[in-house]
Amino acid sequence: MKKICITGGIGSGKSTFVYHLNKKNFKTHDADAVVKNIYKKPPTSFIKLLKSLGLESAIKGKKINTKNIANVIFSNKNKRRAIEKYIHKHVRRERKKFIINQKKKRNKTVFFDIPLVFESKLTKEFDIIVSILCPKKLRFKRVNKRTGISETLFNNIVKTQTTNKIRKKKSNYCITNDKTKKIFIKKIDNFLKKIGL
Repeated sequence: MKKICITGGIGSGKSTFVYHLNKKNFKTHDADAVVKNIYKKPPTSFIKLLKSLGLESAIKGKKINTKNIANVIFSNKNKRRAIEKYIHKHVRRERKKFIINQKKKRNKTVFFDIPLVFESKLTKEFDIIVSILCPKKLRFKRVNKRTGISETLFNNIVKTQTTNKIRKKKSNYCITNDKTKKIFIKKIDNFLKKIGL
């Protein structure tokens, strides 16, 4: 089974890529979706971790204020690493389940949306890595429009991610997404043709 990883910085267009693949009936595993689910339905162990890090103010009943946490962890390296360690372990477990399930179904190709594939040293797990490249200013504009994120928080998140220079060096393919959505979709389709899909 061929495993293809899609990666790129915040606001680069990974979600659009995955949405297009799903429309074409490819099987995809979205790391961000797993993370969102942890925050949406937090396990007791995760709530305990947040409390141990002094983030009680972000917890209201069984709900977690993700913006509150983001503002703290992206400006505090130790707290970020503790939360990332927990989340990465959970995401890895879900990814393994997905792979086992897809192998049982005899799917020949599966896709993975992993923003931190290089940072997490996961490159050897995939047959192909494709990076989506986009200028930082345009990425901020997109994310700000979608979520209202502040420029400070955006820049703090970017600091935790690798650069486009490294993505170009370590990826098998790169797709630039700095024009319209229609042009980006065409580039995705061209990429799929290149790899025989």
